[in-house]
Formats: sequence, structure tokens, C-alpha cells
Amino acid sequence: MENAAKALLMAGGVLIGILILTLAAYLYASFGGTSQVIQDRMDSNELEQFNNRFISYQSKECTIYDVLTVVNMANEFNDKNELTLSDTNYYITVGGPGKINNNLTIDDVTSDWNSYSTTSAGEFKLNIYKVKTIKRSSLTGRVNYIEFE
Repeated sequence: MENAAKALLMAGGVLIGILILTLAAYLYASFGGTSQVIQDRMDSNELEQFNNRFISYQSKECTIYDVLTVVNMANEFNDKNELTLSDTNYYITVGGPGKINNNLTIDDVTSDWNSYSTTSAGEFKLNIYKVKTIKRSSLTGRVNYIEFE
């Protein structure tokens, strides 16, 4: 009788141990999945913020200063990540009149584009440019091409 009581205590201890291990495995899997969901959301928000920096120009009339801003943002991103034109899914290309499908530089924009025109009254008026095309990489989802006209 005494041995049976000890056996029951041992069996109960083993069952409690298995229960604790099962609970630990469940919590580990649950928290691991939750952290992945949070990381995915953060990545999605980061991508959206990155793309919005360029997409925001699509719905407005742009001046030469806006074009220069986009060229600077693209150059900054490309330089920061040490990208070259061959990195087609990541490299950001900015195109425009006379430089379609080629990467605009600040010198191209300031020297080749007419940034202003003269009205009949002799006043200066900034020329307006519009975003013609915005493309995203199918691999990364990031904007990798923006073209002005």
C-alpha cells in the first residue's frame, strides 16, 4: 500500500512535469508567431513610408524644386546603400524630358530643364512638371523608377 501511494505521487509529478513542458512549448510558439507578425507590420509600415516619399509627388503639380528634391532623395538612397544601376530591384532611377529611362542627375535638371518661363507681362513663372510614371520593384515592393514630364 505504501509503494502504491509513492507510485501515484511519482506518476502525478511526471504528469505535472509534462504539463509544464507542454505549456512552455505552446507559449514559445505563440510568442514567436506574435513577434513575426509585429516584425512584418513594422516592415510593411517602413515600406509604405518609403514609397510615400515618392508617391506624394504623383498627385500634385511639381516645380523644378520638387524634381530636384526627388532626384536628391533617390541619390541619397542609392549612395547610402551603395547601389549601382545594375541593382535594378533596389536602385532608384529618376527620368525626365530628354533623359527618359536614364538616371537624372542634379546637373541634368539644373542645366537642361527650363525651370521658369516669362509671362507676357515680363514676370517670371515657375514651369510645372508632373509625374508621368512611378514603378515599383516586383521583388521588393519599393519605388524604383519615377519619371517626370
